[in-house]
Amino acid sequence: MSRRIAVIGGGASGIFAALGAKRTGADVTVFERNPIIGKKLLLTGNGRCNFSNLTLTGDHNAAFYSRGDILAQKILGKFSVKDTLKVFEDAGIIVYDKEGYLYPASNHASSVRDALELLLLREGAVIRTDIKVTGIKRHDGDHGFELTMCGEDGVMQTEVFDACIIACGGRAYPDTGSDGFGYKLCRKLEIPVVKPYPALTKCLYEEDPLSLASGVRCDCRITLMIDGAVSGSDKGQLQILKDAISGIVTFQLSGRAIRAFEEGRDVTFVLDLYPYNTDCGENDDPSGYGGMQDIEELLKLRRSHDGLKVKDIFTGIFVKPLSDAIFKKAQITDTDAKVSTLDESVIKDLARQVRNWEIKMNGHGSFAQCQVCSGGVDLSAVDEDLMVKDIPGLYVTGELLDVDGICGGYNLQFAMSSGIVAGRSAACNQCH
Repeated sequence: MSRRIAVIGGGASGIFAALGAKRTGADVTVFERNPIIGKKLLLTGNGRCNFSNLTLTGDHNAAFYSRGDILAQKILGKFSVKDTLKVFEDAGIIVYDKEGYLYPASNHASSVRDALELLLLREGAVIRTDIKVTGIKRHDGDHGFELTMCGEDGVMQTEVFDACIIACGGRAYPDTGSDGFGYKLCRKLEIPVVKPYPALTKCLYEEDPLSLASGVRCDCRITLMIDGAVSGSDKGQLQILKDAISGIVTFQLSGRAIRAFEEGRDVTFVLDLYPYNTDCGENDDPSGYGGMQDIEELLKLRRSHDGLKVKDIFTGIFVKPLSDAIFKKAQITDTDAKVSTLDESVIKDLARQVRNWEIKMNGHGSFAQCQVCSGGVDLSAVDEDLMVKDIPGLYVTGELLDVDGICGGYNLQFAMSSGIVAGRSAACNQCH
């Protein structure tokens, strides 16, 4: 007799958990509180669904932060990017590769959601929408799980399953149903949960002249300093806001920065607004021929230009709002003076501000503004198949786990891989 598996949550992880269980011979029911499954999928990749990345392999997971790196490596070793592409092929999804980033050819996340739903139905899974699972408890000693649920009509009901997979997401994008209820379900079952915080989101800074450049986007190398020590660095496009820094380069460091900030530690970002020098590596030179000049040498050269005003020294390098912010940071007020009047020490200070602009963190984006969460079910509580060690037959997958990574399809790939692994294990009679 086939094992009856309940999957709580119809996001990417839940869809793949159901698929993994169904293809291993189980009877599967997916419970989704929204009117459709895969609602959060519609938001991924700015609606284009960057679902994975070709740089992600089972033996190289620098894309995941230290807490989840080892587990991610093991899970991706069991279900890889190549395996995901095969599932997408089965679903009829045409895929294209943009510098390693994988997208559907339609460039619309809705086509991925629709195709995966059809695949799941073709495989014979039961999908129940507009229903919320409110409780899980052991049934008849250790023989399965009794789920309590509430439908759209408000009527409470119970149903018994042989195994249960909790795949209802974390707290990112709460409007999609990921409101943190999964953590509550886990805590009721005495499963340890590392306190979740937003990740892949903006970071607020204390009052600083940088706010004068609000709205500017520019290349930048950001170094994250925690209690005075380097904790990470990344290069990419920075988006400057009135009270925050944003953009992918910020997102990549935000998870660890936010956790440290919430722990009461000193968190500082050091911005290099001219990340093109050869001492940073040949690839940092956008000219492609090694012709970028050191910013200090460039400013010294411009200091010798007759008639050039201070306010024009960064013309052609930075847009005016950013130049104005640099002058204010360096406490230069007379920008109509001739640049030749600037002392060499002032030139050095201008260059230093450009290459080492320090801003202190004083807040961050909310769960509604983040892409994923940092924190979740403690990884020591689950085995390599994502079964809760103290509760055989109960599994936790996806964002609900304390695993988070950088932008680029990595988090979605982990969600799908973890779902498949849990689904297969839950359906395997010999495993229990």
